Amino acid sequence: MLKSTKIAIIGILSLFTLFLVSKAEARPGERVSFQLFYDQLAPYGEWVDDPEYGFVWLPDAGPNFMPYSSNGYWVMTKYGNTWVSNYEWGWAPFHYGRWYHTDYYGWAWVPDYEWGPAWVTWRSGGGYYGWAPLGPRMSIAVNVRIPSFHWVFVPNRYITSPYLHRYYVSHRNQVRIYNRTTIINNVYVINSKKYVSGPARRDIERSTGSRVSVRAINNSSQPTRVAVNSRSVSLYRPSIDENTRSQARPSQIVDAQTARARVAERATANRNSVQATASRSGLESREANRRTVEGREATSSRTNAREATRAVQQPRVVAGRSATQAPANNSRRMEAREANRRTVMGREATRAVQQPRVVTGRSAIQAPANNSRRTEAREATPRQSVAREATRSRVEGRATTRSNGNR
Repeated sequence: MLKSTKIAIIGILSLFTLFLVSKAEARPGERVSFQLFYDQLAPYGEWVDDPEYGFVWLPDAGPNFMPYSSNGYWVMTKYGNTWVSNYEWGWAPFHYGRWYHTDYYGWAWVPDYEWGPAWVTWRSGGGYYGWAPLGPRMSIAVNVRIPSFHWVFVPNRYITSPYLHRYYVSHRNQVRIYNRTTIINNVYVINSKKYVSGPARRDIERSTGSRVSVRAINNSSQPTRVAVNSRSVSLYRPSIDENTRSQARPSQIVDAQTARARVAERATANRNSVQATASRSGLESREANRRTVEGREATSSRTNAREATRAVQQPRVVAGRSATQAPANNSRRMEAREANRRTVMGREATRAVQQPRVVTGRSAIQAPANNSRRTEAREATPRQSVAREATRSRVEGRATTRSNGNR
């Protein structure tokens, strides 16, 4: 009997605890006025009185800003994939309200009172995950075609990276990848409220090949930047009193026409800045190329000078003897070849004088060093022959005279 009573008491306490937890989750954090959005976001952008959506907020985050893409990443919580923004003001526009895009403003935020891990729609397929902001009045089960440039795609394996922006697919490939994906309809329900949870934990673990931690969500007491550690995500998550919306308004309001003119001016200034940067980059690139060419030419000149010096100091062997070679430039090479030619001719002339050759059984001095010496040698040979003939005739004449005398 006593044991049954204890079990009943424990059951009642458990139910009471679950009731308190569900009440706390239904209204997380403190309850605040809708005015909080207008006051807290004013330093980071401007509030515009839009004829369709009322007061909308334009963030001062640069021309390339895109919600759920710029300066943030995904973590897994019990609500599913939860966007962690690195902006100081990220606690509000990525968890309350909706984003939409127009040619007049770019991206603008429409505030609302309901909190969510991220107001986006998801797709998967072909090895990619993709997401896009849900516009105002869009259901979380939206299946309408959102413009392709609203989507962000990454390979599945990088979905948990804190440096998510490094892996975004380029815009030119988005349509092709979009056509290979389908809607993810995973929804988390708590206290009759539905939250878009995106890819399931098990699917992400299969895609990344690593364990995915499910972090708890802690409520911060101040509207500051989201803090993340290995176990939890701490963010400012107040309950917004929707009854205060009609009385709340921004302290500074810009009319739609002025806002559009400012956006156009910023876009023009940004284009001019990009063009100026590109022009400076082009000039710097050309100057760098010019300096590189000059550097190569100077290096080549220094190399040639070193080779010329080395050629003068280190003679090379020509026909068994050394001759100075200076290959630094054409004139030096020509001088070296001319010196070699003269040296060879001198050697040949010396050999011709010192080493006679036999001509018709007798020796004759040959000097083949040059044409003049060869000519003199040829002329000397017939003169010697004539002299020998004259001597022979005289000898024969004396012999004849003696023969006649004897008779």
